[in-house]
Amino acid sequence: MNLKIFFTSLVLLLWLPFSGSVLAQEPTLSEAADKLCQSYLQLIDKQQYSQTYNLITPGLRQAKTERQWGDLVKSVRESVGEIKSRRLAKVEKTETFADLPKGDYLLAVFETSFTGKAETKETVVLAFTEGGYEVAGYKISYNQWPEALRIIGNGLFVVFFIMSLLAFITWVVGKIFAKAENSNKKEEVS
Repeated sequence: MNLKIFFTSLVLLLWLPFSGSVLAQEPTLSEAADKLCQSYLQLIDKQQYSQTYNLITPGLRQAKTERQWGDLVKSVRESVGEIKSRRLAKVEKTETFADLPKGDYLLAVFETSFTGKAETKETVVLAFTEGGYEVAGYKISYNQWPEALRIIGNGLFVVFFIMSLLAFITWVVGKIFAKAENSNKKEEVS
């Protein structure tokens, strides 16, 4: 009997570390939240940025005109290119997000691939209001280290080039002065 309990416990202990991936479920949104996210993202994918204005919260509509909102979303989205793929990666409830006032928010985070940026996270912030969900924000984030390293590398190359050029100029000027000094010494000797 004790041997049976021991082996059962052993099997469970060995299985538990791997069970997370087996038991883990894909994140899901409620039907209303999913419909809103899909509508919003489809309008953005079709470059109909101003039309997303009707889906945002009244607070955002008071702060921005339709044109301002459309230009803002356009500037964020066009910097990464056209969509290649999108998958819902995480759903999170929160009371705060960035500079939004305290409220009841749902963050829908998508792993998205664009033509200009392969690995990005697209976040649609949904606010729960009396009438249901409304879009309270949209954010695209990506790993900026490759771009930063390229800028640093270019900067180091420019600094190295300038220092090498200055060293060469100093060497040339030194040679000119040395030649002039040798000429003066020869004239004094003669």
